[in-house]
Amino acid sequence: MISGEKRRIPFCVRVVADVPTVGRDTLGIGNTKGITLFLEGEAMNSFNNNLLKYTSEEENVLRARLQAIRTAIPAEHPSEKGRSVEMAVHRFFRDILPNEYGLTTGFIAYHVNECIEETRTPTENGVRYHYRYNHETDAIALSSQLDLIIYDAMRYAPIARIEGCDIVPLEAVFGYVEVKSWIDNSRDNSGMTPLQKILRQSQKLRDMKVKLYWLSEPDTYTKVVLMPFPLIETIPIRAYAFVLSTDESLGGPSQIKELLEQKESRSLNGFLTSMYIQSCGHFWSHHAETVDDPKIGTFEYSEEHPLAAFKIALLASLSRFPRADRTWTLALDRYYTNAYARAAEVTVTKAKGKVPTTEVWIGEP
Repeated sequence: MISGEKRRIPFCVRVVADVPTVGRDTLGIGNTKGITLFLEGEAMNSFNNNLLKYTSEEENVLRARLQAIRTAIPAEHPSEKGRSVEMAVHRFFRDILPNEYGLTTGFIAYHVNECIEETRTPTENGVRYHYRYNHETDAIALSSQLDLIIYDAMRYAPIARIEGCDIVPLEAVFGYVEVKSWIDNSRDNSGMTPLQKILRQSQKLRDMKVKLYWLSEPDTYTKVVLMPFPLIETIPIRAYAFVLSTDESLGGPSQIKELLEQKESRSLNGFLTSMYIQSCGHFWSHHAETVDDPKIGTFEYSEEHPLAAFKIALLASLSRFPRADRTWTLALDRYYTNAYARAAEVTVTKAKGKVPTTEVWIGEP
């Protein structure tokens, strides 16, 4: 509990727009929000076509590699076949991602939302959000095991390396990739289809919001205070899906879009930054501007050059994901103990027609 006179300290965060929408306006791989992909002139058109041909060959190589795995490993060894497929996909992602992005399989460690006390106060033309960290209700949880985790390898490392998988703190994570060798439209024992399970996974991971940092106090390098990043400003980690084959029961791209948008699927509140389905298309969730946007839960897709579209969406959305300020330090100790720590309180004021303001307040214990 912070008592005594409180002081305001500077708060700054790089404001980054949300994921770009990769649309069909230009060769199926244009971007209708923030980035426009276009090439002019005969030479540029030639180069453009060569890049698209190169990506098509990449897709053929990936398809051939996966077919070789399926041929070499008998059907009675599904676990070994699955691991081999994941390794092939891991190699593909490693080849296209810059070195600043770490790539591993395993779990995301995160603080439960209950450790942050949120108070909302109506203002004249908006809402004021107040956040306070409570160490007594802090606890660490693990996500389900994820096929691929994309994290900031320049500033962070997994907090645990176990044989075959790692544990990465949420503050370090940019996104995850769910890899599916094959999907159909059947339902499992829970009554869900593979597409619905992909959406449910997205919803669960997007609900992980608590991020804790150590922040230096003004005019000193020796005193630090624990700062809870305001939940209202937290951008959920990016969600990607990479599907390598489908059953004919799913139909074509338009039928898959309908399955993703049916009432049962929309009720899961899932959001996919980008989904590649081999030999089918590239899909992505509609990016809503407001909470009452009627297109929330809807999807768009492109059939032309789906792998090229997926690569562009992947790299663009990762580069636009907000990074923590360089003066902040990951509160790594909070993953080992929930003992008392001197913490700041954060206030975010949102008013209609104005840029939100964030203030961090500290006081003497």
